[in-house]
Amino acid sequence: APTSSSCTSGHFHTGDDIAGPDQTEVFAADTGVARVFHGSTGYGNYVIVTHGNGWATLYGHLHDVAVKDGDMVQRGDLLAHEGTTGNSTGPHLHFEVRKDGGYLDPCPFLEDCGKPPAG
Repeated sequence: APTSSSCTSGHFHTGDDIAGPDQTEVFAADTGVARVFHGSTGYGNYVIVTHGNGWATLYGHLHDVAVKDGDMVQRGDLLAHEGTTGNSTGPHLHFEVRKDGGYLDPCPFLEDCGKPPAG
């Protein structure tokens, strides 16, 4: 998840939209294998990290991607920068947590979820 951003939707659809300045750094939530997709869906540019045991995280609407398809990433590694690609009206990160193909509310996995944006 990005640094110095906050959950803003107050609920999740298949994930949560995390507002932040354009090109805010996005880091891997945990260790896994990165799959990179460019502009192929409403997510725009996005990365899915598969973590094993049915767990995966998705990072969508990315300005650019700092990893290559198939890269092994560690928790905290830079994945990308927030953007506004795909179905997006402004810079933010769409963040999903998936378990066995189902969607989980990502807010419990984020430190600042539910807090208003700073400033």
